[in-house]
Amino acid sequence: MLKEMGYFKFDIDGLYNKRLVDAILAFQLAKQIVTSNDDIGAGFYGPVTQSTLEEAYQAFLEKKAKIDVLNAQLEKIKETRNGIFDEKKKSFQAIVDKIPSVKVGQVAPEIRTLQKILKDYGYLNHKDTATF
Repeated sequence: MLKEMGYFKFDIDGLYNKRLVDAILAFQLAKQIVTSNDDIGAGFYGPVTQSTLEEAYQAFLEKKAKIDVLNAQLEKIKETRNGIFDEKKKSFQAIVDKIPSVKVGQVAPEIRTLQKILKDYGYLNHKDTATF
């Protein structure tokens, strides 16, 4: 629980060592179970620390579940956006592919379409003229 909540930053080894004591103390200080490392019980896993940790971990899991749901929704939105972008890209490419080789000053309806697309994306700020 301490590791998942960010208090224990090492690999779990099953040992009750200084690393674990420091993590417990950090949790106790954050939850105001103790006010300093000189307090009685500081760094020890007693009943108050245990019950507070269990409550905090449950709240952590609930928040994590909500975040996971939001992240899943965000991924769906990104996939949808990327699909729309890919479709627009294909449409744009199809229009560009239809444009014949042109020379400066030449007029073609496909050039007007390209100019409109460029205006929509903010790359062109004057009237579409169909003139290359």
